[in-house]
Amino acid sequence: MNTDFATQLEELLSETRASVIDRERFTFDRLAGRFAGSIVLFGAGGVGKLTLKGLRSAGMEPLAFADNNPALWGTTIEGLLVLSPDDAVTKFAERACFVVTILAAEIGHPIVEITAQLNAIAPARVISVGFLAWKYPEALLPYYYLDSPHKVIDQADDVRRGLELWADDPSRAEYVGQVRSRLWLTWDELPLHSPDEEAYFPPDLPFVSGDDPNEIFVDCGAYDGDTVREYMAHHGTDFARVVALEPDPANYELLRAYADDLPTEVRSRVEIIQAAVGDHVGTVTFDATGDVESHMGSGELEVRLETLDHLLKGRSPLHIKMDIEGAELSALEGARGIIAEGKARLTVCVYHRIDDPWRLPLFIQSISGNYTFFLRRYLNGSWEDVCYAVPRGLVPPQ
Repeated sequence: MNTDFATQLEELLSETRASVIDRERFTFDRLAGRFAGSIVLFGAGGVGKLTLKGLRSAGMEPLAFADNNPALWGTTIEGLLVLSPDDAVTKFAERACFVVTILAAEIGHPIVEITAQLNAIAPARVISVGFLAWKYPEALLPYYYLDSPHKVIDQADDVRRGLELWADDPSRAEYVGQVRSRLWLTWDELPLHSPDEEAYFPPDLPFVSGDDPNEIFVDCGAYDGDTVREYMAHHGTDFARVVALEPDPANYELLRAYADDLPTEVRSRVEIIQAAVGDHVGTVTFDATGDVESHMGSGELEVRLETLDHLLKGRSPLHIKMDIEGAELSALEGARGIIAEGKARLTVCVYHRIDDPWRLPLFIQSISGNYTFFLRRYLNGSWEDVCYAVPRGLVPPQ
């Protein structure tokens, strides 16, 4: 392994826990200065609304939303006025800071682009919502991979062990960059993702997809069939079976409509199941949002819960994809038997929890030593990081 990555990681992990906690508590105030109590939220979408709710629970009321969507200007969202960026800067730049609540972007880094946009209007103090979340962890954290950075230091030994798993330098570079971004919120320093690259079927890792006509492809978190479409685009229809699991009722209907529109012969080999996957067979509460953020463990809906070991008993070889909003560890626990065989290719998202990039591959490796691990990212910042665990016999010599 390239020792440069180990050196970089060790430098990150050498910070004391006390120092990290100091950064959590006080970075926002240091950046905001005299404007720490006067906030304009830039971005009135999902993260903006969650931030507003969290701040109010902490006894703090922002001054306004700013947003690039003209349709929102002059309206109120959750009782807070939405202004155009020009109006917001003109009105508040000299008495407030602007907290960017946009975390994901197909192109570019939101904090960099929005800082440039606002400062082109007038000098403004622009801060990432991550630093605000660090200040109010009870109200705003965790949110996907965004969490209190001292949790990384608390797991330093596992973080080090995680680095040893990756099989190539692109994986190691991505891993170290993700550890750094969790500790310092340096999302803007991560390499930009190419929008031409497709998730789950990386062209530089062709052995991830495979070409076995007897293959069973299992899509956990199938949404509306988007990944099944990609699978068929890469693999064709020369497969034994596709098993697509989606618990959200609205998403499941979209998935079923897609499957029913397939040619009859192909449709006969596509099995769709309205269920979540986890570590036991039964039922689970579910927050059905009708989009990609549906997740289990909260909400009022009760859905069927399956383990992959139970559902797929006697079926192999397998290619399993998991993008299930933070339930990946539970689903892997429910696939212990499959993993122990060491024959299935595993494509697992590792961006839903702060420790997913080391916790999930280490868990797989604890069950079977027959896997080679790769890490790739398919959106800017810390979004859509995917771990590929490939049986050793399928990986060409490096």
